[in-house]
Amino acid sequence: MIAISLIRKILKKLNNISIFYMVMAIVFMVTLVTSYTINIYGVYYEKNRAEDKVIMYETAMKELIWFLKDPTYDEVKFFVTYDKTNNFTYKEDFNCVHFTSHFIANATSAGLRCGFASIDLAFPQGGHAIAVFNTTDEGLVYVEPQDDTRHYPEVGKEYGDTFIDEIRIYWIDGKEEVMIS
Repeated sequence: MIAISLIRKILKKLNNISIFYMVMAIVFMVTLVTSYTINIYGVYYEKNRAEDKVIMYETAMKELIWFLKDPTYDEVKFFVTYDKTNNFTYKEDFNCVHFTSHFIANATSAGLRCGFASIDLAFPQGGHAIAVFNTTDEGLVYVEPQDDTRHYPEVGKEYGDTFIDEIRIYWIDGKEEVMIS
C-alpha cells in the first residue's frame, strides 16, 4: 500500500515528463519493493545462492542492455540536472573513477546508454575518468560527473595543464572505442 501511494506521488510530480520516464520510475519502484539489487559493474540480483547470481547476472545484462537507449542532448541535460553525483566529496578513496561509475549507474538506471571515458594524459599526469553519451543529435557528449560540466576532450589537445594521449570509451554493452593520435 505504501508503494502504491509513493508511485502516485512520483507520477504527480512527473506529469510534465514523458511516459518513458514514468514507466522507468515504476520499474525502479518495483525493483525496490521486490528487494532486488542491481550493481552496474557486476550486475547481479541479490539472492541466497551463488548459482542464482550467475544465472541472474546474465539475464540482468540482457534485460539492462535491451532497455538502454542513446539519448538526445536535451535528455542528457535533463538527466545531469537531476543527478546528484556531483554532491559527493572527492577524496583519495572516492576519486574520478568512483564519480564516473556512480554517474553511469544512475544514467543506466534512468534508461540512458552511458559510457566510461578513460582519458590518458601526457606524462607525468596519469589519467582521468569522465562519462560519455552518444547522443542522437550531437554525437559524443562528455560530462564531468564531479561538477556536471560538459567537456570537449580531443587526442593531442590540451586538457587542464597537460595534453591527451588517448581516449578509451567503454560502453555498458561491451563495445569499446579507442581514439589515439
